[in-house]
Amino acid sequence: MYCIIVKTELKEGARKKFLDAMLPNAEASARDEPGCMVFDVLEMREEPDTFLLYEVYESQAALE
Repeated sequence: MYCIIVKTELKEGARKKFLDAMLPNAEASARDEPGCMVFDVLEMREEPDTFLLYEVYESQAALE
């Protein structure tokens, strides 16, 4: 398995736009991309407007 963790810090006021775009994208990736086992969007409790994108793929080929 291959895992990617991306930390992103949003500009003030960008939260809604980010989530409106990212949540459907993450859901579609997990559902439709061959080899994508997990695609989670995680919000950091201690850091407002900071998110982690957590992706798990079954192989390096699926990741690419």
